[in-house]
Formats: sequence, C-alpha cells, structure tokens
Amino acid sequence: MERSIKVRLFGTLRLKFRPWEMEVPLTSPMKLRDLLDLLEEKYPGLKETLLSDGELRKGVIILKGGQNVWHLKGLETEISPGDTIVIFPPGAGG
Repeated sequence: MERSIKVRLFGTLRLKFRPWEMEVPLTSPMKLRDLLDLLEEKYPGLKETLLSDGELRKGVIILKGGQNVWHLKGLETEISPGDTIVIFPPGAGG
C-alpha cells in the first residue's frame, strides 16, 4: 500500500517553486487544506498564490486523481495515500 501522495505543479508555479514534482509522505487521509499547509512549509508563498481569504482563488485548478476539487469538496476534499494532486495557478488573460 502506498504511503505517500504525488504533487505536481504546473504553469507559472513551475517557475517559482522547485522541485515542481514531489512525493509527500502521508500515512492517513487528510483534507486538501491540510496538504496546502504542509506544502507551504516546502514552498513559502504557495498558499498566497492559491488562496484568498482562506478559500481557493477564482481560476485556481487543483485536480485529485483527474477530478477538479471545485466539483468535489473544495479545500475539504479528502486526500489519501496513493493520490496524485495536480495544481495549476490562476490564469491571466487580456
């Protein structure tokens, strides 16, 4: 049984945070909000990029096993050992 999750960063996050792909030890389920707290220790400033007033910023895409967490439980989505989390920053247009 897997005892970690994979986290992958895309877009401008790859330029700002290294390594852009990592495995995070995880022995029991946790919520996405808790995972972002853990990632903030490794990537200071990540939460500021992804969150506003403690909630996901508009345009942020976080996938858990290919499913957008906006369509699951948002920051309350459960993350379990073996999951893959993919994070895209808010996009910009003009």
